[in-house]
Amino acid sequence: MRSTPSPKRLCGLLLGGAIWLTACATAGPPANHQALRAPVEALYANYHALETVRQELHGRAQCYLLAPGEEMRHIRSATLYVEQASRTAFFQWELLSITDFIRDSHRSDFFTLRLKDLERAGRDTRHTLDYLAVFEAFVTDGEALGLIERARELIQTHLELYSEMAAILRPLANAPPPWERGQPM
Repeated sequence: MRSTPSPKRLCGLLLGGAIWLTACATAGPPANHQALRAPVEALYANYHALETVRQELHGRAQCYLLAPGEEMRHIRSATLYVEQASRTAFFQWELLSITDFIRDSHRSDFFTLRLKDLERAGRDTRHTLDYLAVFEAFVTDGEALGLIERARELIQTHLELYSEMAAILRPLANAPPPWERGQPM
């Protein structure tokens, strides 16, 4: 003989089913982040090229170690800003290269944080280019000037890659809160 479920049990089953359906309906399809792979790999290659330039620039500064004047200090200061841009690029690559290992249910949050990081990295890198231009004006060594120019080109490529990756992440990230969208709360 079959017994009918109690009203309490029936209500619990219906409520559980409604919650499950709501969760499935709002989850949406998993984000397609595969387009991010190519710019992330390009950023890694560009980072290594910038590191090579940084090492050569540091070596150039060492040539002026015992020389009178400020040449070593100016080249060394430029090298520090190249290193800062290099570290920023490595940090962005390090965070974005693990995208495949983030759970689908957490990806939109991850992409939101990475989008904020890319925007900050772009701002910091633009400032680095400005500071690099200041020290470049004082450097007189021709080889060092060539290395600084090469570094500026690579750093500019970083900025382009940050913009490209931000454009890919923007539709995959969570919507910004109303106060960031300019809408009344």
